[in-house]
Amino acid sequence: MMVAIRDSAREPAPLSGDGVKLFKLIGKKNNPKVDEILLDPDGPLKQLHARVRDAGCEVNPPWSPLKAIFVPCSEQQIEDLIDQRYELMDHHILALSSDADELDKALRENICKKSRPKLKTQGPPSDSDDEPRIVETSLHADTDSSLGFPSYSARTD
Repeated sequence: MMVAIRDSAREPAPLSGDGVKLFKLIGKKNNPKVDEILLDPDGPLKQLHARVRDAGCEVNPPWSPLKAIFVPCSEQQIEDLIDQRYELMDHHILALSSDADELDKALRENICKKSRPKLKTQGPPSDSDDEPRIVETSLHADTDSSLGFPSYSARTD
């Protein structure tokens, strides 16, 4: 049971019931090859591009602070994430959790290890500005634990 708890803490929950996750490029994110791979509609991620294009959306719309959006998404939905205190930057990618392997593979196969950024799942916003940001954690803040929490009652003597 402890292994399941440990493993579940490593894998962030999706942003939505559709499995949308926020990914973060760590290091080397400004390598021009990264943009070439992520933004080329005929490149290694052409299936992800097609999904977005078929829904009438863009992978890199001018209003988005993200590097790429691989799920159909409106400007209002991005603003809603920002309202939820997500700091969306040009090193973030919005995609389905099932896209993680395809994104990672495209980067690994097209950029040498020395010049390639790492792809991590981005965690939720911190409640305190003093707390360090955790790269991998749950994106769904209001989860219930099956372990429960201790309860205390006031003594009346």
